[in-house]
Amino acid sequence: MAAPVPGLEQILEEPQTYDHVRHKIHGLRLSNARALASSSRSSATEDVGTLIPKLPDSVALHCLARVPRSALPLLRCVCRSWNRALSTNTRDIASVRREIGTAEPWIYLSFSPRGDCIQSQRSSNYFTAFDPGSNQWHSVGWLPGLERLEVLKGYGCVGLGGKLYVLGGTLCIKERDFGGGCHRDLRVRSEVLAYDCIGGRWKQCASMRKARVDFACSVSGGRVFVAGGRGRLDHENAAAMASAEVYIPELDRWEELPDMSITRYKCVGVTLKGKFFVIGGYTIETLHRSSVEIYDPSERRWERRPGMWALDIPPYEVVELQGKLYRSGDQLNHWRGSIDVYDERLKMWKTIRGSNRRLGEDLQCTVRRYVTMAGIDSYLLFFGGHCRVGDRSGDHRPFCLETVDAFQAPVGRWCGLDPFRSSCRELCSSCCVVTA
Repeated sequence: MAAPVPGLEQILEEPQTYDHVRHKIHGLRLSNARALASSSRSSATEDVGTLIPKLPDSVALHCLARVPRSALPLLRCVCRSWNRALSTNTRDIASVRREIGTAEPWIYLSFSPRGDCIQSQRSSNYFTAFDPGSNQWHSVGWLPGLERLEVLKGYGCVGLGGKLYVLGGTLCIKERDFGGGCHRDLRVRSEVLAYDCIGGRWKQCASMRKARVDFACSVSGGRVFVAGGRGRLDHENAAAMASAEVYIPELDRWEELPDMSITRYKCVGVTLKGKFFVIGGYTIETLHRSSVEIYDPSERRWERRPGMWALDIPPYEVVELQGKLYRSGDQLNHWRGSIDVYDERLKMWKTIRGSNRRLGEDLQCTVRRYVTMAGIDSYLLFFGGHCRVGDRSGDHRPFCLETVDAFQAPVGRWCGLDPFRSSCRELCSSCCVVTA
């Protein structure tokens, strides 16, 4: 017979209270959490409104903040006060987690079903999160506000203050086809959604001043910066924009910034040393496609640096890691076979020794569908989707096989994680790191 679930007061009376709370709660299943809640309610009546009976809320917050991020949904089921602290008033616990060093970086990716899977699932965007600390995937859920068969693509995605921000993009209608790539564009959006990674809730934020798709975005100094992109889907170059704006989260307000020197779309945004870099992109003047615009928030002005990208094709992703910029491909080929780092002294991109690799090289009979990368600590993590053909019972329908490869930039060493099979799906945008 299984041992009874201990009451909350019993856990707190054991020695090494904080560690025991963290490990006990992390190991409980949802059914045990309900039993724990019912057993602790009677003792909680003595001190109504506190997080943990007979403990100041400031100390109780430190107890909750030490629980692993993956167990936070479980904690919300324990009692109403915990649910309130972890769902509504998340700013306090988020600041405590940052203060005591328990905040964890997770990588968020958005997918939509492909091919036959469209008929069995909703075809709007859904998010998953990868925890590099435990090598585990966690389901986040569907992006709210989209109807069946509607897909959001070309949007911006940034992490700030424990929240995942989804900015603008193109709303498309996804039609059933076995190739999975047929879309009919509807409109360009200006709407902004924020996902509270601790509270597990989506929230509608103030919309951008202009609708944008294929634009640059990044975070600097607690602000979200966006620039360039297209406001319409027709006449690509003619619809490109030079405008920029900044989002102030505490005021839920967008403010206009000075325009860039030229229009750009399919450009990439990244922050380096507090400055907002808008790299490459398609422009009316082909000569400027290799240039970069740099915005200095302290001086509120742009600086154009010619030749920094050095390619006519716009970048796909550029990642900042430990004060350096890294790239691995462009809009035509997301993975070019190696990793480049930008040398600020020589003003040029250099291939990192030991970075040459064919991602997913251990997989057989696969065709790579996408590669997206993120930077955490000293590692660059690459997420690859591979389309594989099955041969059982004459079944030749493709499914998606994800792989995660990590490259330790200073050492120049690769390490691969085990691939896993998933339902047939496609990536909707680049990945995004959120620390909470």
